[in-house]
Amino acid sequence: MTEPTEPAPSQLVGDRYRLVERIGRGGMGEVWLARDELLDRDVAAKRILTVGADTDQGSTRRRRAIREARAAARLTHPHAVAMFDVLVADDPWLVMEYFPSVSVADVLRRSGTMSPAEAARIAADVAGALAEAHRRGVVHRDVKPGNILISTGSSGHGTVKVADFGIARSAGDPSITRSGIVTGTPAYFAPEVARGAEATTASDVYSLGAALYTMIEGRPPHGDDDNVIATLFQIANTELRPMTADTDLTQVVVRLMTRDVESRPSMSEARDLLADWVTRSTGSVDLGLLGGVADVVAELSSAPPTLMPTLSTPSSPVRRTRNVPAELTSFIGREKELADLAAMMATSRAVTITGPGGVGKTRIAQRVASTRADADGPWFVEFDRVRDAAGVADALVSVLGITTAGGVGAVVEHLGYRSCLLVFDNCEHLVDTIADTAHQILQACPQVSILVTSRTALGVPGERRYALAPPSDGTELFLARSPQAVGPEDLDDVRRLCEAVDHLPLAIELAAARTRILSVRQVLTSIGDNLAVLGPHDSERRSRRTSLITVIDDSFQALRESRRSLLIDLSVFVGSFDVDAVAAVTGRDFGLVDDLAGLVDESLVTVVGGDPRRYRLLDTVRTFASGHLDAARRTDLVDRRRRWAVAIAADAFDGLRGPHSVAWMTRVDAEMPNIRAALDDASPVDSAEYARIVGGLYWIWYRKGRIDEGSRLLDPVLTESVSSVSDSDLVRCVVGRALLAYLAGDVDVIAGCGDRLRVIAHRLGPDPAPGQARRAAAESAAMLAFMAAGMGTPDETREWAVRARGFAMAEGLAWTAAETEIAFAGAASRIGDAAAVGRHLEAMRSTAQEHGFDWLHASALWLTAKHTIRTTGDTAESRRLLTTMIAICERRADLTSWMVGVVTLAYVEFVEGYHERAALLLGVTARRSDESGFFPERLDPIDMAEFVTDMRSTIAADTLGRGIDTGRTLNRAGVASLIADCATSRSGPVDRPGHENYPGTRGD
Repeated sequence: MTEPTEPAPSQLVGDRYRLVERIGRGGMGEVWLARDELLDRDVAAKRILTVGADTDQGSTRRRRAIREARAAARLTHPHAVAMFDVLVADDPWLVMEYFPSVSVADVLRRSGTMSPAEAARIAADVAGALAEAHRRGVVHRDVKPGNILISTGSSGHGTVKVADFGIARSAGDPSITRSGIVTGTPAYFAPEVARGAEATTASDVYSLGAALYTMIEGRPPHGDDDNVIATLFQIANTELRPMTADTDLTQVVVRLMTRDVESRPSMSEARDLLADWVTRSTGSVDLGLLGGVADVVAELSSAPPTLMPTLSTPSSPVRRTRNVPAELTSFIGREKELADLAAMMATSRAVTITGPGGVGKTRIAQRVASTRADADGPWFVEFDRVRDAAGVADALVSVLGITTAGGVGAVVEHLGYRSCLLVFDNCEHLVDTIADTAHQILQACPQVSILVTSRTALGVPGERRYALAPPSDGTELFLARSPQAVGPEDLDDVRRLCEAVDHLPLAIELAAARTRILSVRQVLTSIGDNLAVLGPHDSERRSRRTSLITVIDDSFQALRESRRSLLIDLSVFVGSFDVDAVAAVTGRDFGLVDDLAGLVDESLVTVVGGDPRRYRLLDTVRTFASGHLDAARRTDLVDRRRRWAVAIAADAFDGLRGPHSVAWMTRVDAEMPNIRAALDDASPVDSAEYARIVGGLYWIWYRKGRIDEGSRLLDPVLTESVSSVSDSDLVRCVVGRALLAYLAGDVDVIAGCGDRLRVIAHRLGPDPAPGQARRAAAESAAMLAFMAAGMGTPDETREWAVRARGFAMAEGLAWTAAETEIAFAGAASRIGDAAAVGRHLEAMRSTAQEHGFDWLHASALWLTAKHTIRTTGDTAESRRLLTTMIAICERRADLTSWMVGVVTLAYVEFVEGYHERAALLLGVTARRSDESGFFPERLDPIDMAEFVTDMRSTIAADTLGRGIDTGRTLNRAGVASLIADCATSRSGPVDRPGHENYPGTRGD
């Protein structure tokens, strides 16, 4: 073979393009920065290596280069890299627009994931370019993160362009690839391409969806196995892996990645879907204002390409401005029902969808909600795992992100001026309680509508009932859900089968799943025989519920014994579960994954996403399986579930504070329904286990502001006999209760917790035994130090802080030792030692960064900002510290600290005269004294402090900011943009009285 001749800087190519430097290199080519000496401009010259390759390979590369040039030259679009020229020499050169950039793949290698807002904006731009390519008859065929570029240049910074039409084909192009040879990147193939079909515009749409999925999730939708055949098999034969990100953008992704080619949107429709989502969910999105991608792009652009690190950091959770579960399977039919419901909801604020189990109430409510464009919603609230009135309030508070005490009253206050739809799903077991809640909301919140799914109507005033019947013909649903193709000769049997099960959607899906191993005729015969035992087909005594249970039983009886017993055991779970939980609770190990997969294949277990993957039983299936669970096995499972919850809580205590806190918050949130069930079992049986569970989990209730739920679950340990509870567990429960009382402003409870901690500290003594006793002494002394600092007693503060730090360091409790610096700083502040305050806060910040305690780092920034403005009045530095703190809290899903930072930033904005921004950050409509200002000019900082204190409950309930006088609302992107505005403001020290009185300086 002939070795390729290496180009060199200053070499002239094609008598026109002067090479400057090589800026990229791959297996089949290299890219040079060059100067177009004719037009006096920078260009990118891509050399395709053909010399040195074998004859066939070199010929293929040469033809592909020419085809890329032709395809790209046909496309002129602001989001596509422009093609200028092609030089056909020994090695072809493509001359194109010079676009200093990094690829999305580069960004993902550094950041792990992108926020949905960033990903959607990028995908919308790419879709626009590809839509134009499709209009001109060009199919890209290799849409992937590596071919999506983000500009790093000084002009057009953040511009997105799609590149590399190397395997693109225009209409009428001959094939240049041998049959059976894979071209493109398999991880982003559409299913039809993975099965060997030619790529089309529809497969480009699927690939864009796969790239968008990867941006949000951090990995391709079907994995990225080094074994190409394995990857192709996964794409061709398995369902899309459910997304774990908490965003309704998943609905757009699912539409783009629909397996049915005919149902997939066109690229122009995909562009519109993405653009609409960006506008609806985030407002006008500019990468220059979004910290995540912009920061990574800036960092990557300053590093040599060969030295780009491949670090992966946790993604920033997205604060929700709506919540509707993504549809994981295609929605079939129901056009008339959707139209009827839309008409009914246009005239009524309360609509209840009623019908038997399995008729599709939840699915149609989900579809209705997904099509809504309410200003502040919609919100989908599941009540199937709720057991009582307190649980109803908890479910609403959790979904809406409310962080104040008050139960349903707090929900009503939060929704008072919102315009949104609430979906109350699965309400039949708590009709009276949920009816009362709905009535309160409808009365007090005039712009809120409620859509209910229940087997019976709620009976609230003004409610309209929509009785949902099964579809008139379930054939289409059966065909869509059958894992095996159904031929024309089987259609009559399919129709008879659907009639036999009364066209109930759930029954049809279960029956369709059986065709994985049986013919349609065999499924029909099996179900028909079972129904015949119950009576004639047209017997009025045979209800639709009977039909459904018969189909479930038919599937159940066909299972092998290990899978039947596993399904029965799974009925003990409330809500979703993962494989580890199943193994711990059921005691299974060998064959568990295989048996669980078999239940999924039979549609008896549903995959609901997550990492690790999570599953759940539909309520009807759970009820059926539970009926087969004998008393002895139930007792054993309940005991195992309680011990599992104890183990989870023990690991979560440190995990919720460490560098993987976001993953732990996600995990504990997902497990909470089963943990609550375990607590119900533990409370009357073993108060020690109960205390271990709630004592290990109080941090999540504190950080997420779930005051009511946490307080209610912690109180039994503090009020009941606790003789069996260890000092270590008791201290954690008391500390957790004190922190929640702090959020609620409940001084009496805080004082009571302080008394309890003093008793425990006295019992433990000045020299507690190493291990749990000394840990308990460290944690109790640290909380007593904080309380003393709040009461303004510096000597007592230092005494407890010294004790806490000594015990913590002896036990290796880095975060407890670092937390004591807060108390030391408070004591130093009381005696006017500003230098000591700075030293303590710097020590706290340093330890926090060293160990990945982002929550502690955020606290250090907040305290430093307060110290700065109190001692120097430097608002510019305080603003920088606060906006950095807020970004950390956003990244770590620390809602309560995020709001503390926003409140304090609002104060800084106020004293600087940015009254409107202050009011927007507070989430309130400002009071006016005249038409000239948003706040009365006579309102000094002391009054502002009181005003902020009065509004703490309001802002704690809001994750959106309310506009001034106009009644407009800010979504999360709006708030982020506002904070960015604050961060770019430039102010210095100000001389205004009363800085010592701003929120938080007196133990707040």
